[in-house]
Amino acid sequence: MGDTYCGKLCEECSYRVELQCPGCTDGPGNHWDPECELAKCCIDKGHRNCTTCSYKSSCSKLQMSDNMPERRIRDRELEKEKRERMSEKSGVLGQWLWLLFWLVIPGVIAGIMMDENVVNLAPWLYFPGLILDIVTHSAYGLILIKISSEDSRYRTAGICRFVNAGINLIMTVVSMRYGEATWLVSISLLAVVASMAGEYSEYYAHSDVVGDTDPELSDKWIGLWKWYFRTFVCLLCSIVIVLMNQVLGLLVALAALIGTISVSIMKLVYLYRSARLFRDYRD
Repeated sequence: MGDTYCGKLCEECSYRVELQCPGCTDGPGNHWDPECELAKCCIDKGHRNCTTCSYKSSCSKLQMSDNMPERRIRDRELEKEKRERMSEKSGVLGQWLWLLFWLVIPGVIAGIMMDENVVNLAPWLYFPGLILDIVTHSAYGLILIKISSEDSRYRTAGICRFVNAGINLIMTVVSMRYGEATWLVSISLLAVVASMAGEYSEYYAHSDVVGDTDPELSDKWIGLWKWYFRTFVCLLCSIVIVLMNQVLGLLVALAALIGTISVSIMKLVYLYRSARLFRDYRD
């Protein structure tokens, strides 16, 4: 057997057969992919073994060297369980998250077509944009409910999508028939609340389902929600500020618009990465 990093003798290791270990430097202490924490520590610090390290007397890893084989067995079992969970999720999430990714694009296009500035220039775009918006919201909501078996917050997000689609339809019909009714303000506030609740639930659900495999991407979903919330607050502030200073209010509104566009782009990126994560695992 080759030399060990921690000083133990491979021939005396009772886990050698169970772990099918070819020896420390060829097995768990492999220079390119060390499985043992002690080996990784030595390689990272440039030591041939632990005896040349000035911190060996107080090293917690070295003091636990006798338990390293057990920890490796436990880590392998945890990795196996994680792969089994991923295998179960990949069939559902790999397909449906990919469809969500593509639905974001027509949703953004619908929002642009219904934008007040665009409508002023081309009024005929509003109704096609409205139809596209309702269809997109409904399809998106159906998919979120479809994958709610993976995380219950997807169901909440899906219901909020349907609420938004319904409110948009009601407000359009009422406006066409009765003009600007005062009670429509209350309905629009309900739409805002549903939108915020839906986005919150969706982002956190995405964060949860990718958490086991890609913690960094999971954190990015949480961070994206925070940016979404900040842009919303910025937009609200612009409405108040414009009453006191029109120029400053418009600048704040422009910042909010840029922030909203940035969040939409990042959502596309993260949805793509999340879908790709499960699709690659399935393939």
